[in-house]
Amino acid sequence: MSLLAIQSDWMLLAGIALLTGVFVRLNVRRRRSAAKLLQRRFVTDPLERVPRPKQKWEGVQHDAAALVNRESVELHETAREIMGQLASKIAVFERLVSQSSAQIKRMESLLDELHAVEGQPREGSGGLRVS
Repeated sequence: MSLLAIQSDWMLLAGIALLTGVFVRLNVRRRRSAAKLLQRRFVTDPLERVPRPKQKWEGVQHDAAALVNRESVELHETAREIMGQLASKIAVFERLVSQSSAQIKRMESLLDELHAVEGQPREGSGGLRVS
């Protein structure tokens, strides 16, 4: 082999290596910029979007106010859910009470009919004998 053939082989390998390095570097940069874009797109929390404070303690007050407001809203939502659950349980309880009082009245009327058929006064109405 001649010296020219050896140099051309090395130059070809060096060119391939150089192109590979350039393409790998471009690919890494694209992935990093895509990751940053996704991070910026999905940041929806207002606390993460608060601008950097100009004074030392300025941002802390804004963060605290936003946090208190968010906690207050969550507290009101929880209270509303609990009030709804309690209202539905109270409605079920009132329906059961009315059904049981209707059944008690029905049973008392049946007992009165039974005692009227037997001709005996009913006992158990407040401890008084009905004659």
